[in-house]
Amino acid sequence: MFKFIPLTTNGSSYLTLGGEIRERYEYYHNSQWGRGPQDENGYWLQRYMIHGDVHFGDYFRLFSRNDVGMAIEPALHLDRRLRSFFCRHLSEANNPGAGC
Repeated sequence: MFKFIPLTTNGSSYLTLGGEIRERYEYYHNSQWGRGPQDENGYWLQRYMIHGDVHFGDYFRLFSRNDVGMAIEPALHLDRRLRSFFCRHLSEANNPGAGC
């Protein structure tokens, strides 16, 4: 993760970048008590996430996060890329004269 990358000389506007990788292997023995299709090898679940956050002064901010997930089944030589894709975007503006 890269934190506080200044965009102005006084640091009032800055950028933050980051990311994360999650991997998990799943294997089911006797799926559905042996009545369902049986997989002897299991499969990998992978998820990749990146995000960016830009602050323009104290009153305006943009945030974006993108996630990509996939399942890879090596026994079937099947690669299901971009199985799921999520985008989250946020913009925030504050009025310095408004009291809460």
